[in-house]
Amino acid sequence: MCVSEMVEVHHKFTNNCILTFMKCCALCLRIRYLFLCFGVIIVLFADLQISSMSLFKVCHSDCSRKVMIKAATLTELIAGAKAKLKMADVVYKVVLEEDGTEIDDDEILSDIAKLSQTPINLMLLSEDLSWQSLAKNSAVENSEAGQSTPTTSISGGHDDQITSSHPVEVLGSNIWKIFPRRLTECCNNGQRALEVDRRTMVAGIAEYMTQDLKDYSRRTAERIAKIITEKYPKTFSDVINNKTVGSGMENLRQQIYNAVNYRKGIDKETKRRSEIRLSEETADDPAPALPKPRKQDEYVCTEYQPLLPPTESTTSQTNKKLQLIQFFKSDEKDEKEISQLMDDTYPTQRVDINKKTRDLVQLLQVWSYLQSPKYLIDHASRLLGKSVQATWEESLTMYAKPIQKYDLQREIENDKVTAIE
Repeated sequence: MCVSEMVEVHHKFTNNCILTFMKCCALCLRIRYLFLCFGVIIVLFADLQISSMSLFKVCHSDCSRKVMIKAATLTELIAGAKAKLKMADVVYKVVLEEDGTEIDDDEILSDIAKLSQTPINLMLLSEDLSWQSLAKNSAVENSEAGQSTPTTSISGGHDDQITSSHPVEVLGSNIWKIFPRRLTECCNNGQRALEVDRRTMVAGIAEYMTQDLKDYSRRTAERIAKIITEKYPKTFSDVINNKTVGSGMENLRQQIYNAVNYRKGIDKETKRRSEIRLSEETADDPAPALPKPRKQDEYVCTEYQPLLPPTESTTSQTNKKLQLIQFFKSDEKDEKEISQLMDDTYPTQRVDINKKTRDLVQLLQVWSYLQSPKYLIDHASRLLGKSVQATWEESLTMYAKPIQKYDLQREIENDKVTAIE
């Protein structure tokens, strides 16, 4: 073999080695990329699983002890409860503690958790037991114990028994007068309540409790919610996918109690005391009540002093207020998020504005974005229930020419007077 042939063979061999090496590197990179993607998928899946978990209060059939369980499925819920409550290793079913509604689907469990603002109270029953038989046994035991005072169990907040200082007959006869006419028709026809009518009813009940009863307690809110949901279950029960999953009492009670709390206002002293005292779910907020607005104050206003929506609380409002203050102090300006925060905190802005002891300088320090024309116009538009900007532009189009004509006429008349002088 000549030298040229040997060189050519060497080049071919070298090229083949380089090509093989490059293919191996590419294959390694692909494998590494696949492992990286697989790792990201695992992390995302784990995050998704964690985010889908909810808190539940779970007890055994004897109600002797209750524990908090975080779970996303019925299997996880039952396993966690069995371990914490040291229950026998048998097959269990999950039911709502308040009325014994059985939950046999993971999606329904998740939907119920999302529907309620507080942890759902659940009970584990062995397959051979029924909630109805337990309720009957409990009633017999109570009658034998000679309990003459009517009581109701607060399943959503605490496990002790309570009594209301207001007679049921008095509460019932007064709250029906608060119902809007359309809501009364829905109740009589067994139809679901419209959200706008439900909000109006909750606002009316909150006003009745704070102004007439002078009562801000959770227990009275529950008594009223229980009266309403027991009389009109079809109108106020919790429904998911056309399936009744609860009496609706807990959600209605929480809405009423939030509305009552909101009417008591927000001040720094209340926040300081609430941070010091134990955060017990059953503690009543001792904040002073807001004064009832005068008719002339509310004239032409659609949202003069709105209630907090069910999705908000005094804590969430305070956090969002602090976010707005931080945004205003920093160079970071996310207009979309600022607009959303200003819209979410509108009820609290109105509380601060409507206070008789308000100081305008302090008010604008706390709500600094109200100094901006955009956010001030947005606030005014929501207060009046119409676009202030659009109303101004419409009025300008209508009256601009007559005003200009009037000014021109006045200018001509002034020139004539000056010329005569």
